[in-house]
Amino acid sequence: MEEIKQVLPRVMPGEEGKTPTNSAESRQPSSTAEIDLKAEYPPLAEYERCPRCRRPLTEWTLALARKAQSNRGLLCNQCQRDVQAERIQHQRIEDEKTAAGFLDTLETRIGVLMVAECGVPRRNVENTLDNFIGDLLEDRPGLISGPTGTGKTHLAVGYLRQRVRENFFKLRGPMAAIPGSGIDELDELERMLFMALAGVRFVSAQDFVWKMRRPERADQVMNEYLRIEFLVLDDFGAERPTEWAIECLGKLIYTRHADVRDTLITSNLTLADLAAALNERIASRIVEFGPTLDLKGQDHRLGA
Repeated sequence: MEEIKQVLPRVMPGEEGKTPTNSAESRQPSSTAEIDLKAEYPPLAEYERCPRCRRPLTEWTLALARKAQSNRGLLCNQCQRDVQAERIQHQRIEDEKTAAGFLDTLETRIGVLMVAECGVPRRNVENTLDNFIGDLLEDRPGLISGPTGTGKTHLAVGYLRQRVRENFFKLRGPMAAIPGSGIDELDELERMLFMALAGVRFVSAQDFVWKMRRPERADQVMNEYLRIEFLVLDDFGAERPTEWAIECLGKLIYTRHADVRDTLITSNLTLADLAAALNERIASRIVEFGPTLDLKGQDHRLGA
């Protein structure tokens, strides 16, 4: 009998006729059931949430976080987009500051590079159209004539500088660095300035003829100056040229005229004097490079 009592379930006093399965306690979840539920739907660990916005990580970021047990360097999709947008905006602001600083010194940079790359005399490094004293034509001239010291070279360098500036700003539009592209804004601006300088050149007529004296390099020199986008030919006809010099200068002018290459010539002689000293064919083509600007006055270098 004692053995039977030990096997039978205990019944609380006053609960006769009831079994444990019908009791209120039997309807409450056991601690084992709670543990199983948490195991099936565990709460998100710290590393499974975006460290920036605390939203759950998704897609491959969640898999990486679980594998590494860390969310360091991992963001949710939205935060990745936000960070990229912030980075681009920051880069745009920095590029604007860089560009503003570059443009503040643009005239100085152009002057220095015109001397180093374009053949402009160092004495004329600061010449601009703005600091030229005198009247200018509405259109760029093809010939600037006048006595010595009246500012012909100053004005020619000013027009050359103007062309470099125009070339630079034309390039800067379509070729500006894209924020976030990894292209350094300062490097890009400097590259564009060198490209703007590549199409212009300054040479005196005497230096050009001198370079042509070496037969082995004559064709190379001629082709170099024929291809230049904008050429300033200074002091044309300053000395009585030889027949060979006239031939060299004539070919340069004839071909540039035929190829519609912008050319600006300075000379102590008027157009009529050039026709008499050289020949009318050369003078006729010079006319079509642009209007003639005749400078008057005395030699500024003498302080008159």
